[in-house]
Amino acid sequence: MLTRIKVVLATSDTGTGKTEPLKSEWGTLENPDKNRLLAESYLDGVYVENVPEFCKLGEPTALGGIVRPLNELPQDFIRWGEELSKLIHIERRGLRRFI
Repeated sequence: MLTRIKVVLATSDTGTGKTEPLKSEWGTLENPDKNRLLAESYLDGVYVENVPEFCKLGEPTALGGIVRPLNELPQDFIRWGEELSKLIHIERRGLRRFI
């Protein structure tokens, strides 16, 4: 783990293309597009909520891997906080040996 800072994107999948129904802008796990590949390289998560007023997709967003439903974000915040608190506790305990 190079950094403890988590970088995420919360978005709606507004789709790509010129005609409706639109194709997902995130591709699929089996056939990722450039957006999914870039997100996997630089982000800790992409959280998608498809609001019907904004999304005119022909099929739902292909979730999986880094692309997850928005309702999972709060639980991930909690999990990351717990992981970080364990690291801080270990580092503080380790520093006492040198004082």
